[in-house]
Amino acid sequence: LWAFAKLELMPRDSFLDVWYSAAETEMQHASAQQLANTLWAFAKLELMPRDSFLDVWYSAAETEMQHASAQQLANTLWAFAKL
Repeated sequence: LWAFAKLELMPRDSFLDVWYSAAETEMQHASAQQLANTLWAFAKLELMPRDSFLDVWYSAAETEMQHASAQQLANTLWAFAKL
């Protein structure tokens, strides 16, 4: 999703359906950087994440964001502000 946002390309709905399924499964293993980048991508694309994704994201973030750098925290806060 980050690459789509970087290129300013909106992914197709069919891609997002597959992406959400994979991301919700793998999010528990995400690093603080990956968590921050994912929210940044949603904000950059002006795409509100699905509630089910946010539930999984918050669960992973509760553990992982305590290890986040100042930049990762700032990027995450910016993303929430934009969403």
